Amino acid sequence: MELKEGIDFISKIEALSAMPAIALDVMGMLNDSATTVKDIVDKVMLDQAMVSFVLKGCNSPFFGIRTEITSISRAVQLLGFSNLKSILMSYFMKHLFSLSAKNEIKDHLWRHSLSVAVFSRNIAHYLNMDSEESYVAGLLHDIGKMVLYLDEPQKYEDIILRVESGGIDFISAEKQLFKLTHVDTGYFLAEKWKLSQLLKEVILYHHDLKLFMGGDRVIGIVAFSDQLSHVFLERRYDDLDYFLKLFSITEQELDKIVDKSKVIIDKYVKSF
Repeated sequence: MELKEGIDFISKIEALSAMPAIALDVMGMLNDSATTVKDIVDKVMLDQAMVSFVLKGCNSPFFGIRTEITSISRAVQLLGFSNLKSILMSYFMKHLFSLSAKNEIKDHLWRHSLSVAVFSRNIAHYLNMDSEESYVAGLLHDIGKMVLYLDEPQKYEDIILRVESGGIDFISAEKQLFKLTHVDTGYFLAEKWKLSQLLKEVILYHHDLKLFMGGDRVIGIVAFSDQLSHVFLERRYDDLDYFLKLFSITEQELDKIVDKSKVIIDKYVKSF
């Protein structure tokens, strides 16, 4: 599917048009290097739901701030721009996941996205890399799945059943039923929303390790985190040895990262 055709497909999904205009404005501002913290705060203050979400995120166990924060300006002062971006991206994704009725499939997709984001953040922190950039990349890596689900919920439920019954992966099942994959769909959406080149590459390559080689390490971190979520939270098998060697992480060090992440994931998913 060509880029323009793919973006046109995204535009026809009725549920996506329900995204609040302010949220879309903030998304664009977060991906503009000229945006200042004041610009973001001024825009956030126009949406009470967004204000509430930011304060809830700031006071969640994820950031470990001991005193309760009750104002956006104070939240930004304590969090900094990178952390604020993480919370706002979480708000954006949470809203996307609320565009249709709550059910087990949406709960699973949301929990998986948050789990990969938290694993990515902690691995990046261990590697002395930008942890918040990795968090956002992990959060958005499977956004195409939600878009396909919003387009045809029953068809995507069939895909999940096929994958869970074994013998086929998501990419192959999606091609059979949709003629395009969540990777393609996520990329088209990233283009429409003018996300950064890094985020587009994470969406495109997190399942393709051959294409990842030579790319930004964040792509590898998200791919690794995706597999960690499968193994430690979803009881699926994935071979982790490749990534342990790639990032020079011992099994003992991995256990610490996983234990820390699982505690945060359990609290963070419940808080949102």
